[in-house]
Order: sequence, then structure tokens, then C-alpha cells
Amino acid sequence: TSTAAAITSGIFAMLLEGAVVRGNNPIINSAAAATFAIRGTEKAENIMFPNNIWGFGTINIYEAFRKLL
Repeated sequence: TSTAAAITSGIFAMLLEGAVVRGNNPIINSAAAATFAIRGTEKAENIMFPNNIWGFGTINIYEAFRKLL
């Protein structure tokens, strides 16, 4: 769990950098960043999402950036 928290923090830092620093969405807030991350998740077909084990799915940072741009 502690490793997942560090990785997720890094992903959000990259997402906010891509939005604010690189000018793709300079007025993004944390709720909007979370929405981009959630929309970029990969979901297994046989599991209902969100759930208490997988949350919203597996983070796919590439897909989150595609949603941002």
C-alpha cells in the first residue's frame, strides 16, 4: 500500500505538471485531476467498478494524459 501511494502521488504530480506547467489546462484543480486519472483507468470486464478492492481500476497514466490533451 505504501508503494502504491508513492506511485500515485508521482502520477498526480506528472498530471498536474502536464496540465499547469506545460499549459494544457492551466486552471486545473485537484478534483479535475482526479477525474482525468479515473477516466484513464483500465477496468476488468468481470468486476463492477468502483469497488472496495480495485477502486476505479488500474491507473494507466498514458490514457489519463490522452484525456487531458
